Amino acid sequence: IIRLKDIATLRDSFDENVKVYSLFNGHPAVSINIYKTGEEDSIKIVKQLEKYMKEKTKELPANVHITKFLDMSKMVKGRLSILFSNGLMGLCLVFISLWLFLDFRLSFWVAMGIPVSLAGALIVMALSGASINMISMFGMIMVLGLIVDDAIVVGESIYHKRQLGYSPIDAAVNGTSEVFFPVIAAVLTTIIAFIPLFFIPGMMGKFIRIMPVPVVAALGISLVEGLFILPIHLRKLPAADEPPKLKISKKIGAFRKKLTDGLNNFINLIYAPFVYKALENRYITFSLACAFMLVLAGVFAGGFVKYSLLPRSDDDIIRAIVELPPGTPAEKTYEVVKQLTNAWKRVENNPEFRKILGDKKLSNKVYGLIGASVDWRTGVQGANRLEVNIDLLPSEERNIYYKDIVLLWQKETGPIPGAIYTSFGKRQHGPGGMPIAINLMGNNLENMLKASDELANEIRNKEGTFDVSSDFRHGERQFKIFLKPDASRYGLTLEDIAMHVHSGFFGRETIRFQRGKDDVKVMVRYPRESGRDSISFFRKLRIKVPSGGQVPFLTVAGIELEPGQSIIRRKDRMRRIQVSADVSSKGNASDIINDLEKNFFPKLEKKYRIKSEVSGQLSESRDSLGTLIFLFPLAAFGIYFVIASIFRSYIQPMIIMTTIPFGMIGAIIGHFIFNIEFCIFSMFGMVALTGIVVNDAIVFIECFNMNLEEGMPLFEALVEAGKRRFRAIMLTTLTTFSGLMPLVLEKSLQAAYLKPMAASIAFGVLFATVVTLVLIPCFIAIFNDVKRIVYYFFKGQMPTREAMEARARK
Repeated sequence: IIRLKDIATLRDSFDENVKVYSLFNGHPAVSINIYKTGEEDSIKIVKQLEKYMKEKTKELPANVHITKFLDMSKMVKGRLSILFSNGLMGLCLVFISLWLFLDFRLSFWVAMGIPVSLAGALIVMALSGASINMISMFGMIMVLGLIVDDAIVVGESIYHKRQLGYSPIDAAVNGTSEVFFPVIAAVLTTIIAFIPLFFIPGMMGKFIRIMPVPVVAALGISLVEGLFILPIHLRKLPAADEPPKLKISKKIGAFRKKLTDGLNNFINLIYAPFVYKALENRYITFSLACAFMLVLAGVFAGGFVKYSLLPRSDDDIIRAIVELPPGTPAEKTYEVVKQLTNAWKRVENNPEFRKILGDKKLSNKVYGLIGASVDWRTGVQGANRLEVNIDLLPSEERNIYYKDIVLLWQKETGPIPGAIYTSFGKRQHGPGGMPIAINLMGNNLENMLKASDELANEIRNKEGTFDVSSDFRHGERQFKIFLKPDASRYGLTLEDIAMHVHSGFFGRETIRFQRGKDDVKVMVRYPRESGRDSISFFRKLRIKVPSGGQVPFLTVAGIELEPGQSIIRRKDRMRRIQVSADVSSKGNASDIINDLEKNFFPKLEKKYRIKSEVSGQLSESRDSLGTLIFLFPLAAFGIYFVIASIFRSYIQPMIIMTTIPFGMIGAIIGHFIFNIEFCIFSMFGMVALTGIVVNDAIVFIECFNMNLEEGMPLFEALVEAGKRRFRAIMLTTLTTFSGLMPLVLEKSLQAAYLKPMAASIAFGVLFATVVTLVLIPCFIAIFNDVKRIVYYFFKGQMPTREAMEARARK
């Protein structure tokens, strides 16, 4: 019997094959990653975790601490808080806008349609499986000003009837009946405009298609509420001359009366004469409008308005990722972590940052990880890999753009000896990945590597680019073992040799036992001190043969050192290498890629016989825009069909839809005014805008048609329609604009993705209102001239303007 301690060394420790080191604020740490699955509430999960941490801290030794890092629920709470506060502010602005120009009771019941419609939208979201998140919350905020549009038109019509002396019941019935079909058309056109957003493909589609759900649901419920419930609430609306009962109400009523009188004076003394003048000079007015639209369209098409997939957004968490050559020991990787953390200390003490921050500290937490990724789900591990994550001071408090911090950190770090890949930036780049990503595809790996190096150098020379890298990695070097002829003489197979090597180097499990709650394995392997991690170990290695005894390993087997197999990425049955880069505030990814496609890719493809394609954010953008280009005409036809069905006319829907391009011009102007970068979310806002901007024109033309039926001359019917619907159009525009402006003015990084869409809709509606009240009358008059001339050409007599309109609607 031989004692175990005489022939082996026992170590009670963790598996030495797994080497992952963590450092938190310079101290050793152990990290535990927690992810949610399915539709769990991340905020509730974090609350439970915080409760556990508070209780656990009491049990820990004084020198052991437990804290959170990378709490992503903080972003969710921040977004919800911002959207809730902006939504509440928008709701208040909507109510005040209504109250200033209408009766208090009317304003109250119109505004009450907002929570009713939102509650209905939440029910629909629950039934459809949608969750409350940043995008769905934005949909609710965006619909704040829209869901009262139909109620405003109905309520204003009832209010007008009451002012004319109708009884409360008659005013409610007749006022609602007068605008019944135009309100239905207005809501249906808005819903149709949002339908294309359900069909956006790719990651961007998953990101945006949640938003139309609450919008469409809220609009549908608001339509029912505005046409059937609101009139019941307004069946006892007081007369315009009925004195208020409360003293404060008298003062408020007096103020509102002055405001109403001022509005009426503006309509009668300024607006009406101006429209008459525009009608008399309708061709000049039309030419000026078209010239203005063409100039702004040229500015946009000429590239003066920069375009990118995603808007410029800040971030509160940055990180550096470094990969060293495969096989690099963890001790060497640890030295790189120290280099990065020391560089970060110099960044924090930068004099320019200190002037901006004052006594505040730039970062709260610094977490370094060696041997794995912070996101364990990626499965990326190895002693040659490291990450340093930094939790920055919130962007609202630091007022320093994260990319400026990242670039300085990269500069202070300097070159990293032996690094095969480095990346400095934020943790997530949003839908689509990197701003610049180019796929190179071919069958000759050597040519592809040369092409990727040349492309990377070309991108580095572009202003504003940084973090240029390739995703190609050489595999870790490995030993290749093969049998020699003498192996068969000893009765050894390749499997015998493989098992012997595996057992000696990786280890063989000989027993497993229970110790408390732990399942402990006993592994037997060659000691590290024997030099098993070097090729010279094989020279003294001996292997047992079936007949008994041992022979030198190199007698029966040969060994070669060769590069290991790297990760092979393929697309369309060809090898693929991706070259990617980030862009600072000095560069524009879209301009850089367009220049590469035009001037660089053709030469590169011809030189190395490869194919190239754009990937990343711009690829997502092109896919999304391609879908919008296909679906937009379908939505426009649906809008035309609804309007044509209501007005029984082919021409009037075309006139109404002329507000769409002018609304888009307004959206571009809004981006200019607030210096908001034009992006894919701006385009989504423009698509939604198509159904919103026509609503005021529908209400206007409906009133114009009624004036014609009452026998008014054409020009008088147009001007009186503008005067009659001015208040309703102004209020619908004001409520939509007021509901979205708090979001446009929001400075938090959480709202960065939503501001372009909000700006498109808010300023598109605002600009289209001017078109509706001034240009639509001119367009109608011009079309009337054209129809009269055509009639004269075929019939030989010139009809009256009014007769031509009546004949066109039969």
